[in-house]
Amino acid sequence: MTGVTSTTSVKSSTSTKKPKKSLSVRDSTLLKILQGKTCYPLSLGEFKKFLETREFSAENLAVVEWFISYRTRFNALPTSERERSPPPASSDQQGTLGALSIGSNASRTSTPDSPGGEGPTISLANQDLEFFQVLFQGFDAQNTPDIKLDQKLVADIGRKDQPFRSEVNAAIKLFFTTEGSMELNVPGTMRKEIVSNAALTTHPAVFAPAVKHCFDIMQSSSLPSFMRFAAQNIQKDSRIDRGVKGIVCFILAFIMTFLLIWFNKSRWTRLGTFPLFQLSASFLYTVHTRMCLLNHMGRKKEVIIVDQDLEKDGRDDDNPRGKLLIHTVEEPMVFDMQTRIKLETLALATVIGACLTTIAVAIPEHF
Repeated sequence: MTGVTSTTSVKSSTSTKKPKKSLSVRDSTLLKILQGKTCYPLSLGEFKKFLETREFSAENLAVVEWFISYRTRFNALPTSERERSPPPASSDQQGTLGALSIGSNASRTSTPDSPGGEGPTISLANQDLEFFQVLFQGFDAQNTPDIKLDQKLVADIGRKDQPFRSEVNAAIKLFFTTEGSMELNVPGTMRKEIVSNAALTTHPAVFAPAVKHCFDIMQSSSLPSFMRFAAQNIQKDSRIDRGVKGIVCFILAFIMTFLLIWFNKSRWTRLGTFPLFQLSASFLYTVHTRMCLLNHMGRKKEVIIVDQDLEKDGRDDDNPRGKLLIHTVEEPMVFDMQTRIKLETLALATVIGACLTTIAVAIPEHF
């Protein structure tokens, strides 16, 4: 997909307050994932699978993808169609900070009864303006997410002549009611406001607060967990293998120390136990991080292809049934993260090895 290289910077002339600092989206890894600009194992498909089977929060990504798709389709409607669904009235906070709007090409002030002729608008608070500006970059009618909602058995609310009325009703039921299979975890006041506004208009601005809320959750919580998961390159059997090797190396170092003392060798000969202690610590820390140094050097990642029934049940891959495959790590960000873990492992193993060797050397020759 092709991204946009420049962004219009907008400032509100009606606001004198300094906007609160929000999560950066301009260089967000999450936005790159949404736009399909990342490679395996940091791709959009892998992120969806992670949310579904690990965090059980796939609804956060689903509402963002649907919103991007819906806003793009709404934006493509003729002006006469869009005017049937003006933006909802701004909240008190938005009125205080200055109601701004995002159009198809530029930002401009607007009122709920005057959506403007250039394109649809979204009424926002100042601190959220940049977020939505950047969120829509890289998406157009040709490359928006292909999201379709089940529009059957939806509540019969709102004006039937408004564009996408049945789809909006379906979105309300899916994301904002207890009956929905993908109910969002949003504040109660936000939920009530969205449901109330959706009964009056089908404008995309209705869903903007929930989309921002879900995006922030994914960026602050889900994304860091996903990146750590993506950096892991060994499965359970390999972890057990390295754990056993770590224990064996530690036992060998202990036996070597005992024999050197038993045969009255100089205590300085016990420095030879350092490689074993270091290797033991390295193996055991690899079990913790699930990141093998040798696999990292070869850009290899072990993947278990499990039965579909297991994936649907959301069971942990720590005890999978399936075939072990070796995939290639293509995403530079993941490789860089693995490099940091590798350096951390080597540093920690060296420190632990040095400490254990010092203890071995300090043991008296006769005890």
